[in-house]
Amino acid sequence: MRKIIIYTIAVIVAISSQSCEKDNGGNNVSKQLKIALTTKYPNADNVKWYAKNNYAIAVFPNHVQSGSEKLMTNVWFDNSGTWYMTKEEIQYSGLPAAVKNAFMVSQYAQWRIDDIDKIERYGVEVVYIIEVQNSNHDIDLHYSADGILIKEVNDTDSDDDYENYVPSVLSTAIDSYINTNYPNARILEIDKEHSYTEVDIYHDNKKKEVKFSMSDEWISTKWDIRLSDLPQTVSNAISSSIYSSYKIDDIEYCQTPSVDYYEVELEKGESEVILKIKSDGTII
Repeated sequence: MRKIIIYTIAVIVAISSQSCEKDNGGNNVSKQLKIALTTKYPNADNVKWYAKNNYAIAVFPNHVQSGSEKLMTNVWFDNSGTWYMTKEEIQYSGLPAAVKNAFMVSQYAQWRIDDIDKIERYGVEVVYIIEVQNSNHDIDLHYSADGILIKEVNDTDSDDDYENYVPSVLSTAIDSYINTNYPNARILEIDKEHSYTEVDIYHDNKKKEVKFSMSDEWISTKWDIRLSDLPQTVSNAISSSIYSSYKIDDIEYCQTPSVDYYEVELEKGESEVILKIKSDGTII
């Protein structure tokens, strides 16, 4: 069963809530919270504290310097004293070997590396984010510690402090469903939207997107399929359809409570179409 370690210390955070984001230099931060920080990061010094929305953020240099620039560490607590996230700026040399190897064989290997961050979060795998630039394009590459490319994100600089990366806490029902149906799954991301919760996991050597309703009911599970693994019955269904002249661009396998199917994205010139095809070749 997946183990989640919760770092919780009962504290009272006395940070002014008059502003959504405020640098208070630590003057109004409770003694208990400062102790909580130094317990987790005993070498932290020159600490500044910020209040942002419902979080208290400790910022301090991590004693590693990149040229003339100091690299910083940001630690996020909620107002109950629960640790949620640490963002640490690191150098390329600080990346795990598996991440370096994966990056060097990627299509972005020749792009310029701008920043590298290590993100540790409550209940979620550690992720390394390599920001690369090429002309006017900025891409954030998210890797697990063992070199799995979790996702690629266009960097808009709209969330420099990574507030959107603070993970949601899985409900007991969702956590139980994942443990039961995907034993030993690794949690890569938790994304809670207005109408659903999406949990990205790594299970059976596959990245899977598991979606739940707001009432925690399972909606679907999807994962990528290689063209070589597409059943012949599905290929035949495409060849026999009016889209036989289209090229296959992307394939996902989708499981739902009512039916499982292959979701095949086809394209021809500027035209795109998505077909849902069952394993027996039936187009839904």
